[in-house]
Amino acid sequence: MAENTGKNTGNLKVRNNHNPGPGEDDRLKALEIRLQAARARGKQQEKPPSRGVVLGRAFRLVSELVIGLVVGGAIGWYLDQWLGTTPIMLLIFFVLGVAAGVLNVMRAAKSFEADASQDEDALNDYGNHDSSK
Repeated sequence: MAENTGKNTGNLKVRNNHNPGPGEDDRLKALEIRLQAARARGKQQEKPPSRGVVLGRAFRLVSELVIGLVVGGAIGWYLDQWLGTTPIMLLIFFVLGVAAGVLNVMRAAKSFEADASQDEDALNDYGNHDSSK
């Protein structure tokens, strides 16, 4: 049964025979830090991205496409006016603007994906950290 020495746990007193050594104290502190980080990570993962973040990303993707179209069309129109080749340069640079816009949208989407996977990898690396080294 329980003895009368040690710390009080309710109505019973339990004897505490464990005294952490110098190495164990550091490991316990590291474990506590990892537990706090895991709790914080769990709270963050439960939250979906805010509406502002999603709208900002969508606006960036749309603006990348529209800017490519506008810049390509403007260059083509200006060259047509300068060279006197009315629809040819406009059509050529409009198509080039579409291609540039699509490429920019693909790059932006890849950067969003890379940011998300980098955040996930960082969380996984921190969770798998071995504190016994």
